[in-house]
Amino acid sequence: MGVGVLFISLFCCFVFVSVYVGIVVGVSLLRNAVDRGVVRDAVIVRALGGNVVADRELGRLGLGSSLSRSLLGFVCGDVEGCCAELSAIAGLRRLVGGVFRVELFYTDTKASWLCAMTIAECLNRGALPNVEVVGSVQVPLFGGGDVEMAWCPS
Repeated sequence: MGVGVLFISLFCCFVFVSVYVGIVVGVSLLRNAVDRGVVRDAVIVRALGGNVVADRELGRLGLGSSLSRSLLGFVCGDVEGCCAELSAIAGLRRLVGGVFRVELFYTDTKASWLCAMTIAECLNRGALPNVEVVGSVQVPLFGGGDVEMAWCPS
């Protein structure tokens, strides 16, 4: 899924500018981490291939695991090149001043959730100046529906 900047609103109060940025989080972070050899976990490759069991396993691995620490190091070490979402935010930062208030919208997969949580953690550590995460929300509409259901041709 590509990155969608949902909307940007500027609130000007004399010199202060606050910018709201909504980002739809896909899985480019995971794809890039695998392609660049940062992570080699087979569960990621299977989850990216659409394996529902592997996707659930990503959710169980969760934050704080060696996998999430590796992903966090990758993201915070290459903020602009690690994924489409942070590349978009960094590009907007070059064009618009002020404080960015970022909200992350992830799909109904654990892969997208893991990407959103990793991006949020990196931003919360100050990877991009004047960028704060104000929320992250799962939006089923952005996914493929119920990932638990298998499509069976009749």
